[in-house]
Amino acid sequence: MANVEAMAAGLPVATTSLEDIRTYLTNGHNGLLARVGDPRDLADKLAMVLENPQLRRQLGQQAREDVRATFTWDEQARRLERFCYETFDLDEPKSTRESQPISTTG
Repeated sequence: MANVEAMAAGLPVATTSLEDIRTYLTNGHNGLLARVGDPRDLADKLAMVLENPQLRRQLGQQAREDVRATFTWDEQARRLERFCYETFDLDEPKSTRESQPISTTG
């Protein structure tokens, strides 16, 4: 979660290339990914960000744009729902109709 928060703040992220991180961070596009278990590679990625202000701005700006487009409330609700169905081995609801708000007029 800290990576996504940093990205939302427009900060460049350099981290290890774990599978779940690769779902939202693309090496060289909106952050830098180092090989898992390779501290030298991570140090090199951090040095790249620290030594190159233009790269730092570019990665940070793209990260912010990507987070704003990807991590909407609706998308997070869908992800949570999917997680619950998978985790608790639940059947998907039969209806594909989107729910509508209950009328408050009477």
